[in-house]
Amino acid sequence: MPNVVLSRTLRQLSDLARHACSLFQELENDIITTNQRVWVLQNKIGQIQQTAGGLDPKRRQCAEAWPPQTTGRGVEEELGTL
Repeated sequence: MPNVVLSRTLRQLSDLARHACSLFQELENDIITTNQRVWVLQNKIGQIQQTAGGLDPKRRQCAEAWPPQTTGRGVEEELGTL
């Protein structure tokens, strides 16, 4: 009888070890995938930083000039049609 209990215990430990191995393999695959995605994002950020570094910060952006300033006069008066 003690051999049967020992045998079952060893079988359960073996199953547990296989399951743990499977989980760690999945975890490793997820980490590799995440690492690849992070590497791609770091490259994109580096490209954006290089592009941004080449921009002139003193140059006015188009978005800053929008909406155009008005004089308070009507459209007809602005165009001289009145």
